[in-house]
Order: sequence, then C-alpha cells, then structure tokens
Amino acid sequence: MPENLFTTTAQISPRPPFDFDKTLNFVRGFSPAYGDQTANDGILTKATRLNGQALVFSAQSSGAIDAPALQVTLTSTEPLNEENRQAALERIRFYLSVDDDLLPFYALAQDDPNLAPIVNKLYGYHQLKFLTPFENAVWAILSSRNRHPNAVNAKRRIIAAHGGSLVLNGVSYAAFPEPLDLLGASPDELLGYVRQQYRADFLRSVIWAFAHIDDEWLKAAPYDEVYTWLRGINGIGAWSAEFIMLRGLGRMERLTTPDTGMLNVFARCYAEPADAKNVLNVAKRYGDYQGCWAHYLRAGG
Repeated sequence: MPENLFTTTAQISPRPPFDFDKTLNFVRGFSPAYGDQTANDGILTKATRLNGQALVFSAQSSGAIDAPALQVTLTSTEPLNEENRQAALERIRFYLSVDDDLLPFYALAQDDPNLAPIVNKLYGYHQLKFLTPFENAVWAILSSRNRHPNAVNAKRRIIAAHGGSLVLNGVSYAAFPEPLDLLGASPDELLGYVRQQYRADFLRSVIWAFAHIDDEWLKAAPYDEVYTWLRGINGIGAWSAEFIMLRGLGRMERLTTPDTGMLNVFARCYAEPADAKNVLNVAKRYGDYQGCWAHYLRAGG
C-alpha cells in the first residue's frame, strides 16, 4: 500500500426516498462491472479516473430512506484540487442517480398492478448507472454480439493498459480510462484489446467521438439531438444508442428498442403478449418515466 495517500470527505444528500442498500444489491448483480468495485459492510468502494488522475471513492449511508445521507471519502495519491474534488462528487452523484425524483414515477406505478409489487420491493432504489457514458458506450461495443467472458476480458485489457489503479486497504481498485487516455492508442493496440478488426474500428470511433464531446451536453441537450449524435458513431446502432441514453446518461424519456431481455421480463410481469408493440404501449403510459419503468422491470421483475 502506498505510504502517502490523501483523503477528503464530504456528505451527499440524495433526494428521498433513497435506499442505499438497494443500490448495493444492484451493484452485486451488475455483470458489466464485476470486479470493478467492492460492496461490503454497507460500503461501496470504486475507482474512477478524472482529468488523468485515478482516485478511489467510498460511499456509505448515514441516514434513513426518507431522510437520506451518504458519507463519501475520496482517496488519491496526489492531493485533489477543489475543481477535481467537486467534479468527483458530481460524478458520484450522477452515478448513483441521487438527484432523481422517483415520486412521480411511483404515483404512476400505483395504477399498474403488474409493476406496483416491484416498486414496493425496490422502493427507494435510484438507478445505478455506468460511472461514465463513455464506459457505457465502450461496453456496448465490447458486448454486442459477443460472449460475456470475451467482453469482460477485453474491458480488463483496456483498463490495465490505460486506466491506472490505486491500492486501498489491501485491495487494488482499477479505474476505467477517460476518452483522452485512449485517444493515442494505435489501431494495433485496439485490435489487441478486442481481438476483432471490426470491433477495434468501432472502438476507435467511440473513443474519438467521446473525446470531442462535452458530457454535460450529452446530459442536457434535447433527447433527439443526443440520440442522433450517438447513432452517428460507427458501431452504435439503435439498441446501443438507447442503452447509453438510459444507463449512461439517465435519459428516461424514451423507450423505443426493447431487446430480448426486456421482452422476457415483460412476459413474466404482464399478461399481455411479449412483443415490442405491447411493451412500448405499456411504456408510453409512463410518459417521461418510460426508462424508469423499464429499469425497474429489469431490476426486480
């Protein structure tokens, strides 16, 4: 363990209801991030990379579901300036979706006897996103039409080469790289990570695109503009674009491309035939909360 580690603490106040135990439960079952963090004894610990610096954050609840609070510790090998400290806290807030207002969604769900039991089970669960939309986009490239172990191994190779890591309490936490970390990677390097030429070409397109876009624009710009931008990236199809909108950006306004997994969970929870038309008809009842509906179904259905 390095002798000199620098720590800073802060408190985050999520919008209630917020149940951090539900977050930890979801983390443990989120296969794209297996091995990227620990979720033990009520504490989530994970690495991130920010402006070329790897750091580790730990978060734990110090409040109640209807009066929530999270205690956050940031650990780094170099002192964090105030700009990076605030940026790290904002990233954690976004990752944990602490500012999402679930109450309008819950009100809609009360009139849906198929979803209401799932909402009761997951009450206070705020969507756990990918840590950054770039990581989500890279995972979409790695996992599409690929065996899960192959995608995970490719991700591990990318992290090892470009992400950096920090050892805390005897555990090594590796950070997923930022787009600029990968921008200089050669075509041969990218091919070595993913082992398929077309996938390496897609990965290069994603790296270039995210290196030249502002994440804040992705989060705030009109849905159609962001979706069109994503579709313009080589290798990002309709399903991948919606995946990134929902799970990387928290854009819950739309659901247009239900996949096989969504059809399967719909079949378990609703008596209606599980085809795309019926899924989208039910989703539309939820208006701007269509993504919440889909995510809750997947998480608890």
